[in-house]
Amino acid sequence: KFQHTTYLISGLQKNGDVLRGEEMQAIGWNQVSAFMPRKCILIIPGTHSKHLLIEDNQIVDFKTYMTGELYELISQHSVLKSSIQLNTDWTSINQKAFADGVKAAEQGNLGNLLFSVRAKSLEGSLSPSSAAFYLSGLLIGNELKESTSCPIVLCCSSKFDKMYQSAINLLPGNQQTIKLSPESVEDLVVWGQMALLER
Repeated sequence: KFQHTTYLISGLQKNGDVLRGEEMQAIGWNQVSAFMPRKCILIIPGTHSKHLLIEDNQIVDFKTYMTGELYELISQHSVLKSSIQLNTDWTSINQKAFADGVKAAEQGNLGNLLFSVRAKSLEGSLSPSSAAFYLSGLLIGNELKESTSCPIVLCCSSKFDKMYQSAINLLPGNQQTIKLSPESVEDLVVWGQMALLER
């Protein structure tokens, strides 16, 4: 018999979407943040990126984006896989390709823009290495283009840090951004659980 009291945290649900754990990161940030805007969007990138709209210290809405999973499926299992060389080299050429993808996503239709990766590769204007970053820019830019109405709090691991910060910098308007250090992101869940336990 397990001798300790166990609490199950069920997450949050709304029509057509769910949170399973990210709400703990939001509560944890609330506990340790020295400054929290009255209204902001907490962005938590990952396989399934989460955008949490927070007003007056409460989660009032949230959206899930399958950005990471789409990148994996498209780059490894679609017609685009032969045009893409997966890598993590944040070179100036790849940074430009990423920025071009983010900017294209602001205006175009994602279904059409995805095929442009193939077309640009065939015409020789996009190398396989840069194509990977252009695809990332398209997907992340598409995810972020609705998040321009209020300050952004970026809560992400080092794996996604450079790309999301760069994409946010390219958003139209003068976005106020609060960036949490990648090292602190894992601790937020613990802080959130402790706060819930104390209540």
